[in-house]
Amino acid sequence: MPGIISRLEEPVATSSIVPMYFVCQRARQDLKVALIGQGPNELFGGYNRHLDVRYGNLLRDMPAGFQGLLMSTIKAIPRNQTLKRGLYSLNIPDRMKRYQNVFSILPVDTIDELFYDELLPKDAGDKILDHWADLEVLMGETDELGGFQFLEIRSSLPDELLMYADKLSMAHGLE
Repeated sequence: MPGIISRLEEPVATSSIVPMYFVCQRARQDLKVALIGQGPNELFGGYNRHLDVRYGNLLRDMPAGFQGLLMSTIKAIPRNQTLKRGLYSLNIPDRMKRYQNVFSILPVDTIDELFYDELLPKDAGDKILDHWADLEVLMGETDELGGFQFLEIRSSLPDELLMYADKLSMAHGLE
């Protein structure tokens, strides 16, 4: 594990780095160049979070009583954090904050509560919005799902998925 992490040169919080490392190692025994499958889920909406974003408008338009019942039911389902994050973000009026909550492992206020007040500035969990500000203008004509996918393609795909795939394949001399 330390060898894999040292190849990345920065923290990456995903368990898929381990199998990716070994797949690249094995592939290099027979190949010099390989194509990987990173990116189609972001491009074609293949994650559960895309369902949250796609159908969020329908749920936001439901009567409050029905929304409350639905949220209570889903909160009772164990181990379904993706769906819970999507529901939590439904009533956030600001589009970028809604996307942030769908992307985040925990709601921003929960993340801020994990630290002592003096340790981080207030609302430190919202700093990602500063980095996305220039992308928001480019998303003006997109629908809700299209905007979210654009954000993924411009942020998480190159900054996380493609980065670690590139570094782990280079660790074995695989292009």
